[in-house]
Amino acid sequence: MHLVAFPVLAILSLFSAPAAAAEAVTNCDRLAASPDDPKRNAPAVEFNRIKGAAAEAACRSAVKASPDVARFQFELGRALDAEEQYDQAMTAYQAAFAKGYAAAADAIGVLYEQDSGPGVDYAKAAKFYQLAIDAGDLFAASDLALLHEDGKGFEKSTKAAAPLFRKAAEAGYPPAQVGLGYLYEYGDGVEKDAHQAVDWYRKAADQGFADGEFDLALMYRDGSGVEKNVEEAIRLLRLSADQDDGNAILELARYARDGTGMAIDQTQAEKLFRRVIDSGDDDTVWRAEDELALMFAKDGRNLDEAAKLAGKAVEALPEEGEDRSSALDASAWVTHLRHEDAKALPLAEKAIKGDNQYAPYHDHLGDILLALGHKDRAATEWQKALDLDPPDPADDWDREAVVKKLAAFASEKPREQEVADPNAPTIGLVR
Repeated sequence: MHLVAFPVLAILSLFSAPAAAAEAVTNCDRLAASPDDPKRNAPAVEFNRIKGAAAEAACRSAVKASPDVARFQFELGRALDAEEQYDQAMTAYQAAFAKGYAAAADAIGVLYEQDSGPGVDYAKAAKFYQLAIDAGDLFAASDLALLHEDGKGFEKSTKAAAPLFRKAAEAGYPPAQVGLGYLYEYGDGVEKDAHQAVDWYRKAADQGFADGEFDLALMYRDGSGVEKNVEEAIRLLRLSADQDDGNAILELARYARDGTGMAIDQTQAEKLFRRVIDSGDDDTVWRAEDELALMFAKDGRNLDEAAKLAGKAVEALPEEGEDRSSALDASAWVTHLRHEDAKALPLAEKAIKGDNQYAPYHDHLGDILLALGHKDRAATEWQKALDLDPPDPADDWDREAVVKKLAAFASEKPREQEVADPNAPTIGLVR
């Protein structure tokens, strides 16, 4: 789990504080109202969309005109925070909290948690999150939950995180609703309950929260905790994609590529994959590069670009892990299709070293070995592919094609043995 950003759109249903709602909305509010502030009186502005200089000017004017309004001090802190003026932001947050503004304590905790401002100090972050909760900001419980879930300053524990997520979720905070739904979906820290997961994802989705829409879409896609409905999944994915959620755009690209709930449309799939790549989102860019490269490879087109895309995906990933194996295999396969099998071989071998339980990797390595003339080794890899559990049907692997390759190898073997020189090398003929 990661800290989740609130959507840009207004969530007016969360404006639960009558006193705040009755106050006039100022430019400071319009430019710096926080999604993490239960008392905000204007549509939330996502942190990375704050126009720092303009927000700072508006909030300084608001503070000067109404020095007793703590909300303006807090929003001034957000503007300064966005401009990376962390010392000044801390001063503004402290001034707001001194006036009793609970969300300011949460913001101070975030400064201590992240590598900015005073430097990382998880103990102080937890202290200020708890101060915010005690002062009435139940949304802050979500940030404290994440510290427990990620093991930052605490022993890693989703069991400890669950009641904190619940506190914030019941207060109406969408990121916490998604966090709690995730725990129920996977039975992590709570008893597994797909129906509860759907309920919490829906609460977040109903508020227009992109992650909630995405996660609820996947539940409809799989028929988990709800009747399977691909059309509803697509509707929710489009809502999430409209907020530039990279995972939702990537999922829609796959649907267009594979014809899931819609006609196959390779042009639309390519457009969506490129949209993810252009987003710069570290969590999804490499996947889009990897999958677009494989789509090109399957179609036998744009192989030069496919090689570059696959190479970028490999470079973006750490040295170990299943994700890297996937990217390495894609790079190996594209390189093979470009008839550069000597370069493809080490890539394919590294993919299997990282994950030797995925049948298509062995199949691909077999084809590369055959192209290099290593027919016996190719047959060994194909047999390994058949001996493993088949992958998910969505992975589009043709097991029968591997059976046919082995059968062809077996039928040729006796003839080769009859004419073979017993002193000759064991490498077979090049395909």
